Amino acid sequence: MKSSIHAGLTTLVVALAVMPMADISAEEYHQNATGVCQGNLPASDTNIRKRPTAVRNEGTGNSFVNCSTMNLLENEVTVAGIRLNNAGATPATISCTMVNGRQSFAPAFFPKSREFLAGESGFIVWTAAADNGGVNFQDLVNFSCLLLPQTDIEYTAVITAAPL
Repeated sequence: MKSSIHAGLTTLVVALAVMPMADISAEEYHQNATGVCQGNLPASDTNIRKRPTAVRNEGTGNSFVNCSTMNLLENEVTVAGIRLNNAGATPATISCTMVNGRQSFAPAFFPKSREFLAGESGFIVWTAAADNGGVNFQDLVNFSCLLLPQTDIEYTAVITAAPL
């Protein structure tokens, strides 16, 4: 029994060694807001409901919510986005700031706003080409959004550059 397992593993290792390496291309990562977003202060958390599919402001006032994105370290980001939803009965303008980088590495801030009609969902998107002078963003991208009542964050998304 032991020799057949050993023979199987040897065959697998040899097969992997002679297989041509696949080209590594750009990747796209999505992460539900519940896993990567939280209110900026304990007071904000009292208005924020973390559902499996979204983080919603169910209070009567505005609340800041901060999110991070999923990515592999050292994968530069070419496109970053956050999917938002207005579950309210009136139009709502949601403002988010994309924060490029880490606390200790001089992060850059890119604010944007978008109006969402009642019941409308969509993205606010940042691209390296349009928003950062053609220079890719760092591997860790974060967001800070001001959620109005009955608006929510569904998920974060990044598209990475193909590694060199």
